[in-house]
Amino acid sequence: MKRILLALLLVVLIGPPLLLLLLSTAPKVELDPTISAIGTSTPVKVRITDPHGVRHISAWVEQNGSRYQVYDQSRPSTRLFFFKNQKPEDVVFEAGTKSAAAVKDGKARLIVEATSNDLRGSGAEDSHDINVITRPPSIAADGAQHYINQGGAELVTFSVQGFWTEAGEKSGPYTFRSFAVPGKQGQRFSLFAYPWDLPQTTAPFVYARNPAGNEATAH
Repeated sequence: MKRILLALLLVVLIGPPLLLLLLSTAPKVELDPTISAIGTSTPVKVRITDPHGVRHISAWVEQNGSRYQVYDQSRPSTRLFFFKNQKPEDVVFEAGTKSAAAVKDGKARLIVEATSNDLRGSGAEDSHDINVITRPPSIAADGAQHYINQGGAELVTFSVQGFWTEAGEKSGPYTFRSFAVPGKQGQRFSLFAYPWDLPQTTAPFVYARNPAGNEATAH
C-alpha cells in the first residue's frame, strides 16, 4: 500500500512538470530573405513563429570573428502556456553602425535568435550573409540644358560610381529606369516623361541607391 501511495505521490509531483516539458516547443525564426545589406541604420524584419510566444529576442552583426549586438528585447516570462495560441509575429528593428559602431564596411553576417516562452525555453536562430555599406554611391548628371514640355519626354545621361543596385530618373512620384551607355563604363541614360499631372515647378532629378538604404541624387 505504501508503495502505491508513493507511486501516486511521484506521479502528482513529477507528472505536471514533465507534461509541461513535453509540451514545450522551439520557435521558428525567419529573417527577411530580401535583406542583403545594412548601412548606418537599416530596418530589418524577422518573422517569429511559436504558439507559446517568445520571452527573448536578440540580434547581432558578426564580422571578423567578433559579434556586435544591434537588438535585444526581453518579455515577461511565463510557464503556464496551455491556453496560448500565439500567431506568427513580425519584429522590426534597426541594424547598422548606429547601433554597432565597431562594424566596418565589408562582408558580415546578421544573426537573430529567439527563446520560447515555455518551460523548456528552447532557442532558435536564423542568419544571413550581408554587406555593410555606409557610404552612398556618387552620381553626376550630364550638366546639359534640357527643354521639356509638360506631357512630353526627354533623355538624360549621368555617371554613377560606388556600390549601387538601382539608378534612374524621378519626376515627382514617377520613376524611370536607366540603361548603360554602350562603350562608356559608369555612364547611363534614362528616357523619362514629364506627365500632365505634375506641377510645373517639379524639378526632375537622377538618383542611385543601394540595398543598405543609401541614396544619392543630382539635378
